[in-house]
Amino acid sequence: MDMATLIAPLISGATAIIVCVVNNISTMKRYDQEQDKKILELTASVQKSVAVIGCKIDELDRKQAIHNGVVERVYKLEERQSVQEERIKVASSKIADLETKI
Repeated sequence: MDMATLIAPLISGATAIIVCVVNNISTMKRYDQEQDKKILELTASVQKSVAVIGCKIDELDRKQAIHNGVVERVYKLEERQSVQEERIKVASSKIADLETKI
């Protein structure tokens, strides 16, 4: 075999390999850029979600504080009611005693 017949296929094969490598590098760079863009979009989306969740938590804290205040007031009212009921029983008993004496 002569050298010219070997050199042509080797050059052709080497050129094909170089083209494939360059194409793969270009494709990987494009893919990396797309992934970076997606990561930035996701990061922005996550930051917005965190901000919304933070606002909702603050709102729930506010509502919980209001609820706790209502519960405390209702408890105090129930205590007062029981005291008033006891006073009414005592007063009714005294009135009944007075009525029996008359």
